[in-house]
Amino acid sequence: MLQYFWAHTSYHVARWFPPHRMTRIVLLLMVGFLSLSTLTPLLYVAILPDSYEIYCSQPLYSLNVFTIVISIIAIGFTFVLVTMEPVVLVVKICFHSFGAACFVIQFIILYFISQAADCVDTTTALYYVTWTFTILSLCSTVYFALLLPFWLYAAIGNKKHLLDKKTRSGLCYEPLNCCPCLWHV
Repeated sequence: MLQYFWAHTSYHVARWFPPHRMTRIVLLLMVGFLSLSTLTPLLYVAILPDSYEIYCSQPLYSLNVFTIVISIIAIGFTFVLVTMEPVVLVVKICFHSFGAACFVIQFIILYFISQAADCVDTTTALYYVTWTFTILSLCSTVYFALLLPFWLYAAIGNKKHLLDKKTRSGLCYEPLNCCPCLWHV
């Protein structure tokens, strides 16, 4: 879910800037740098000999490699979402399917890491990096859980009750003016 959150947030931050300005290119470079910096701890732990040579009762190393693959896919989605305007429906469907897959994968990783208490002594770095990414994924899940009722109401109900920019009214008008990254288009 962390990877989905990162691409989702990058998409909304990119929409703050006009597409014809140089700030878009700077933003793209910044998104790339930050995306790669989130991948760095996973790659570092993957190349440590302690991570793959020492026994751990749970498949934490395999999950770390899988998280690296998912992060690379998320970086691809991030660049597509930041550069494409407007985002076509097929990309949106693929991206949200990716988010659903990340949601399921996060709980699989949570299950395995909760069973891996003996790995803290043998593969310490791998254990703590996995826990860190799991906790960050759970925090991003809470963020999306808070937004889910608004998204569902906008999809099913009357959007004008949530946000009507013409009359400057609606339940989400003030929060959207303060922080437009909260809303999902």
